[in-house]
Amino acid sequence: MFRQELKRIFRSGNLYIALSAFLICLSASSAQIWFVYSSSEDVSLLSAMFLCFAPVFFGGTILLVPFCAAISCSQAQADEMTSGNVRFRVLRCGYFRYSAGKMCAGMLAGFVSLGGAFAIHTLIWHLAAGPYDPVNRPDTVLQFVEGTVYQYYLQQPWAYGAYLHAILGFGITGALWAAVSLLCAVLMMDAVLAAVLPVLLYYLWKTNFTAYLFGFSLPDFTGLYNDGVFWPDYWQALIAHFLLLVIVWIAYGIVLKRRIRNA
Repeated sequence: MFRQELKRIFRSGNLYIALSAFLICLSASSAQIWFVYSSSEDVSLLSAMFLCFAPVFFGGTILLVPFCAAISCSQAQADEMTSGNVRFRVLRCGYFRYSAGKMCAGMLAGFVSLGGAFAIHTLIWHLAAGPYDPVNRPDTVLQFVEGTVYQYYLQQPWAYGAYLHAILGFGITGALWAAVSLLCAVLMMDAVLAAVLPVLLYYLWKTNFTAYLFGFSLPDFTGLYNDGVFWPDYWQALIAHFLLLVIVWIAYGIVLKRRIRNA
């Protein structure tokens, strides 16, 4: 079941549309910075580190995170629900194999659509601007707040850990919102709502509504890849993402079973 779902996802165009949209949003912002510095002959001040992360911290890339993760996998689930094909697939492979295969393949699609896009983005600007090397290129030195995650990675050669950290962070975030989109697909049985509802929930998290209603704040929703995050904040965000993923998976299974029984 898992292999079948992977083939369906990777053969469809939705995954590549999501990856391309996220990559264009990242690289377009970096390209603008590159052209501005090139016109003023200050291109030697740029490095892959700056060009890779500038659109993440200061651009609109973060706003596309839930949408790109959702469209990578949610349409197929919504189509199966509306057509009734889900019942025949469950009869063939069993409820557990179907739900587990759908969730694992969907989360992998979300991981690839965001993490893969950032990996390609990193490769492009490493080739264009060169690696972050403050020893041989002191004009490219960057500074982060002392004690933050990325300040730690600057101590490594070419700051390679920062890129891996961001790829993994975007990938885990994409996996979570892909899972949320699958839950929305079986709940609403509509491809458009399955892509839009994760975005609404994402912005609801962004407002930190729990602080106003219940007196406690949720972990930073960008804590897995943002620059101003300290290590305790990162671990809190990581735990929160995994807990939410477990909750979404359980809810997906419950709603799916009810939909199949009452169809």
